[in-house]
Amino acid sequence: QMLEAEGIAHETRIFGGPTAEVIFDTAEVEKVDMIVMGTRGKSELSGLLVGSVTHKILHIAPCPVLVIR
Repeated sequence: QMLEAEGIAHETRIFGGPTAEVIFDTAEVEKVDMIVMGTRGKSELSGLLVGSVTHKILHIAPCPVLVIR
C-alpha cells in the first residue's frame, strides 16, 4: 500500500523452494540490476553477522547486492 501511495511500480510474487536458490534464479531470469536484502544473523557461524541466505546470495548473485542492516 505504501509503494502504491508513492506511485512506485512493483510486483508481488510468491515462490517455493530453497530461498537463496530461488532469489538467484529469479535475479537471472528477470535480469535484475540489484538485489536488496536485510541482515538477520539467526543461524550458523557464517550467518552471525549477515543472515545465512544473505551470505549465500553475496557469493552467488549474478548482480550487485545491497545489504541493509
